[in-house]
Amino acid sequence: PSTRRLGVVTAVFGHDPRDIDHLLSNLAVFLSTAERLRSRLSVVGVDQYSPDLVLQGLVLADTRAEVDADMLLRALHPATLISMTRQSVRQAKPRHEFSALLKDRESNEINLMNAGAKAAAALQPPPNLLHSVVDDSLLVRALLEQLARPSSLHSVQELLSFFCRKLQRKALLLLEYFDAVREPSLGESLIKSIRKELNLTNESDFRIIMATAEKLRPGLHVRVHGDVHGKLDRLSDMLLSF
Repeated sequence: PSTRRLGVVTAVFGHDPRDIDHLLSNLAVFLSTAERLRSRLSVVGVDQYSPDLVLQGLVLADTRAEVDADMLLRALHPATLISMTRQSVRQAKPRHEFSALLKDRESNEINLMNAGAKAAAALQPPPNLLHSVVDDSLLVRALLEQLARPSSLHSVQELLSFFCRKLQRKALLLLEYFDAVREPSLGESLIKSIRKELNLTNESDFRIIMATAEKLRPGLHVRVHGDVHGKLDRLSDMLLSF
């Protein structure tokens, strides 16, 4: 569920394709039919990242323990990297921050290419592009507690289905609150008030519900966070006009 953050794609990598595919199958429960069609299980011998996939598995060679960090810069959206070898989860910045980082990186790349091929080849991804995830979501914790208790009434698949419907109900309620606001953009104080009303003060919970709401109404993140990418484009055009 932590991979449902706003505008995020996910890559699961490691050395055992069975472990990778088992996790991919579980994560696919939270995807729509259209998103599943843009996903794939692992393929032995294929460790190249496909930027147009929502969910994918990468089987690394025995001599490798990590994926190429530069692949993140080819992603269409911020990426979540799940390492089965190290049992770790890392995520890129939220979409509005990720766009700003990539814009800066593109400008630096152009400058270095103008300076010479060797300098351009030495360009590295931003050091702050990824951060380790410690998911403190109360929603996820409650789900894991349910899954940990043996139940003769509901299967794991049913519990996951119930959880998805719960996310959708909360997302629809969040959209109703947003619709009641007539201003085109939402202020920070108003968002904080709405989160308190809906018991979404936990940051991870809010991101999960926002990701669900974004699927129901694409473009919602622009109203909440603003069009950072568009602002950067306009600023760049303005500077070039001088």
